[in-house]
Amino acid sequence: MTLIEQLKTIVDPRGKRGQRHPLWLTLFVSLLGSLCGYEGYRPLAKFCLIHRQTILSLLDLDPTQVALPSYSTFRRVFQRVDAQAWVNVFNVWAIGHAPDLAGQLWSIDGKSIKCTSVGGNTSQQDFATLVSVYGVEAGVVQLDLMHNAQTSEVEVAKR
Repeated sequence: MTLIEQLKTIVDPRGKRGQRHPLWLTLFVSLLGSLCGYEGYRPLAKFCLIHRQTILSLLDLDPTQVALPSYSTFRRVFQRVDAQAWVNVFNVWAIGHAPDLAGQLWSIDGKSIKCTSVGGNTSQQDFATLVSVYGVEAGVVQLDLMHNAQTSEVEVAKR
């Protein structure tokens, strides 16, 4: 199954009224933009403007029929989409393309997602962290989303 087919399985949390961009397209373009160093809502919108023709050509989409997302679309989608569903879809796709990884070296890292922080500097503080496990020899990544109030990066990495 392709990554686009996997992205199409994520439930769109947005209402149908006024929806101009399919969820899969917004997520796929955000992934492409992020891989090219465009991080954030406005940079992703700029990526869409700069590379519009290439993106539409790559996806075999009609430029007269398809608009690419704006920064406000990226913002609304990222605020509402189920992050765990996105991580799960990516993992299914990545594992489907992975060779046998037994006995190989792994690199593990966790990055907190700033906009998810709640509770300030108190014992109630919580934030989401994306933990990545990279198969060094195979070049394969698996992701997991965790909340620091519920578990630790070490426990997630062991899983």
